Amino acid sequence: MNKATYNIYKLDEFFFEDLGPESVIRNHFKIHNSNNIIYEEINCQVKKGKFKLLLYVNKPKKNNPTWLNMLTTIVEEPSQLNGLKSLYPSFVLFFYKTDQCFAISGGAGHMVIDSLIDRQFGFKIIERLIDTSKDDVRQLSESVFLGIELASNRFFKSDYSFNDDDGFGKYYKGVHVFIDNERLRKIGIETKKTKLLVKGQLGFKIDTKIDFDNLQRRVEKISSLLNEKPNIELNPFKKLSNHELNRIMKNGKKLKDLLDQHLCNNYFLSHQANKQQEIYHPSLLNYLNSSRIIVSFKDLEIEIPTYQSITTRIILGYLNIDVENVQFPKFLELSKEISMIPPKGWTTFNSFLV
Repeated sequence: MNKATYNIYKLDEFFFEDLGPESVIRNHFKIHNSNNIIYEEINCQVKKGKFKLLLYVNKPKKNNPTWLNMLTTIVEEPSQLNGLKSLYPSFVLFFYKTDQCFAISGGAGHMVIDSLIDRQFGFKIIERLIDTSKDDVRQLSESVFLGIELASNRFFKSDYSFNDDDGFGKYYKGVHVFIDNERLRKIGIETKKTKLLVKGQLGFKIDTKIDFDNLQRRVEKISSLLNEKPNIELNPFKKLSNHELNRIMKNGKKLKDLLDQHLCNNYFLSHQANKQQEIYHPSLLNYLNSSRIIVSFKDLEIEIPTYQSITTRIILGYLNIDVENVQFPKFLELSKEISMIPPKGWTTFNSFLV
C-alpha cells in the first residue's frame, strides 16, 4: 500500500528573498549535515505538475535502544537481548517553484526544517476554508497576552464556532475544526463523508491516507487557495523568526539587538522599582506542565522549581548575585549570559533572560 497521512508544511518566503527555494534548501542541508546527522539528496523521477521535487533521506546506523542497558541487568541471559537495535529513518520531500515551497516529512524530518517553516501556514489554510458561523471547532490551543490566564488547550463537543470565541489578546497555536466536503474540494479532497477534521498549526493535516498523485494535487490546490481572501484572521500579527530579527535593520542596528536592549531597559527599571516581572519559556504549555526549569549561567546550571513565580530577582538570588545593588551594565551582561534551558524531552532551544 502506497498511501499514508501527512502533515504539509510551507517554507517561509522570507528565506527566498536573495536565493530561490532550491538553493536555500541545499544550503540548509549542507549546514545541517555538519552536525553528524546526514541527509542524502535522492533524485526523483516524477516530472509532471507545477512543482519540482527535492528529496532528502536520512539513513541512520542501528543503535542500542536507551533502555537496553537496564534490561540486561535484570534478565537471566543477556544474550537473549542481542539484536535489539533502534533504527529511525526519516525524510523530507519538497515541492517547489520559483517563489513558493511546500514540504512533507517522515520520522524526525520535520525537526530538520523547523527553522524554515512558515509558522502561520496551517492557520492560513483554515482561514480560507472555514465558515465562521457553521463549522464545528473541536480544539483550540492558545497563548494569552492579557489577564491572569497564560495559555490553554480547550476541547469542545459540538456546535462551537469562532463566532462564539473571543480571540482578543490571544495567539492561536493550534486549531482543529470540522470542514464540510464541498469546501474541502478547494484543496483537492473528494470524500463521501459530510465533514472531515482539519488540523492547523505549524503544518496542515487532514487524517486521510493519500498516495503521491493525491498529495501532489493537494499541494497545487493549496497553492491556489492561498491567493484567495481569508474569511477570518486568526492571528492578526506576524511572529518574527530569529533569522528575520537578525536581518531586519533599523538605524544601522539589528532589530533583535534593539528589542533585546529595550526589554533589558524595561526589566531593569522594573527591577529597580521592585516590580514583579515573571519570566516564561517560549514553549509555554510545556513550561507550565513542567515541575522545574534549568537556568544556565556560564558553566553553571541550576534547577529552579516552577511552583514559584520565576522572576529576575529569583534567578539572580539562585546565582548568588547581589540582587539589590546590581547595576545596569552588569544587568545587560547577565541578560546575554543567562538562559532558561528546557528539561530533557522538550524541544531543544534556549531563550534569553530578557
